[in-house]
Amino acid sequence: ITNPKAIPCDVKFDIKARDNGKDGLPFDLSTRELSIPPHEYRYVKVRFRPPSLRTYSATFEATVPEGKDPKTNVLQFELRGDGTAPSVSLEGPPLFGDTGGEFKFGRLQVGRSHAVDFVLRNDGIVPATARYEMQEATPHFTVNCCRNIPLEPKAKQPFQVRFTPQAIGDFAVPIRVCTVHNPYEDTTIRFTGTGYIDEVSWDLKDAARPAGASEDVDHTASVLPPATDELDLGAVPVGGESSVTFHISNTSKDPIRFQFPETLPEPFSNCLKISPSVGHVQPGARKAIVFTFAPKEKLKEQAQLEAAIATIAYEGGFEEDWDDSMRVAAYTPKASAYESMGSAAGEDQSDGAASPRSPVSPSSRAGFEEIVPEEPAHRILEGSSRALPLHVQAAADEQSFETDTESILFAPTVLFQKRAHRIQVRNPSSIPLPFTWRIVPKHSGDKALGVRAYSIAPQRGSIAPGAAQEFTVRFAPVEVECFTGRLECEIPKLPSGRKPLHIEIDGTALRPWCHFELPPSDYRMRRQSDT
Repeated sequence: ITNPKAIPCDVKFDIKARDNGKDGLPFDLSTRELSIPPHEYRYVKVRFRPPSLRTYSATFEATVPEGKDPKTNVLQFELRGDGTAPSVSLEGPPLFGDTGGEFKFGRLQVGRSHAVDFVLRNDGIVPATARYEMQEATPHFTVNCCRNIPLEPKAKQPFQVRFTPQAIGDFAVPIRVCTVHNPYEDTTIRFTGTGYIDEVSWDLKDAARPAGASEDVDHTASVLPPATDELDLGAVPVGGESSVTFHISNTSKDPIRFQFPETLPEPFSNCLKISPSVGHVQPGARKAIVFTFAPKEKLKEQAQLEAAIATIAYEGGFEEDWDDSMRVAAYTPKASAYESMGSAAGEDQSDGAASPRSPVSPSSRAGFEEIVPEEPAHRILEGSSRALPLHVQAAADEQSFETDTESILFAPTVLFQKRAHRIQVRNPSSIPLPFTWRIVPKHSGDKALGVRAYSIAPQRGSIAPGAAQEFTVRFAPVEVECFTGRLECEIPKLPSGRKPLHIEIDGTALRPWCHFELPPSDYRMRRQSDT
């Protein structure tokens, strides 16, 4: 508050309430009266303490009791403030429960680990601090975050909970998450999980996701530990091939023998190859298995394959790894050409005369070939035979596309200008449709100078099953040339007899009388802002 006069000034301050309801006046003054020397100023502090979440307003008034000029002896203006509270939201996978929330990690093998990511977000207008408390000490659950998380407005912080079972059994831990200075944001989430041990199990966590694997993913289930017995072979075009590599793991102290059924269940009996299909896994080791899916017809199926598992002991105490994918070079002698010719001559010549014989090279009498080595001698331990199921799913369909565009003719375009045309391609198939565009002259003998004026985006990618993709074709000539060309879309494994996706393109370029190449300027925008 400034005193602009040459004499001292006594000023009184007051805050007058307006329509604030039953909450009272949330504004406080640091002082009610001041004496200000000539040509000096003093500060007055107004403290705002809202009791609830709403908007408040009042009138600040400064008066000079000895003032004679009504224009300068009273100062009034409005005070306004919004009552708010720090607020932090927790985002992540869905939580279920009646008293806060519950998240189930499901079953996880002892010694393995799985993490679920949440996000703490401050969507308010004031800084906030989130705090978590693990109400029970447990070695099976850990939180990868500080206990107190300060968040500025619009800021966020990852909040990760990890489940690592150390023993067999069901485990649970309640974690309290609250916002400091906000009693309305206080919740407890109960995390549960089950630890188990399988001496022999499928190890699918390192299995590469095949190109064209099912895109219909349940995002609720995607945060759970990966299923230990579900293998997706992907969506493959008829006539194509997809390979997935995973492992069978043996954590026991004895070697085991596995064998897939010789005849696979339908419809995989004639389109699925397993290598190795039978073999041994040593103690504490794992073995890679390759499933090769080569469909001959349309299908979308799930099937359960049961591998026969048994604990074995090698005879003689000699342990040796083995499976039917191994190969060794074996020497295989072949029948002598002299003997075969002599036998034939003996049958044809009744007089016993010797027939002429031609010399035969040694390489034609003997050779090497790759064979599967013999399975090491072993015996199956009594009572150890069991089945290990594996659920396999796969899809196959013919590649197909639909479009209403057969040709594109661009209007005459001035050099260094651009025109764009949009086309749409639909995928009616049940598998993804990969595509790669290229722009070529219409006739193979033509020069490719004109087609450089065309471009298409996106140039490569994949169209999801049942979806459509929009493409933008641009024409940007820089010289007057022949622009007749063709858009060719390369689609792998397109059925024979199916017409490929080709679109004829053409355009005309206009050469201006004069062209000025000027640097970019914001002159027009500045002129518009001035007006």
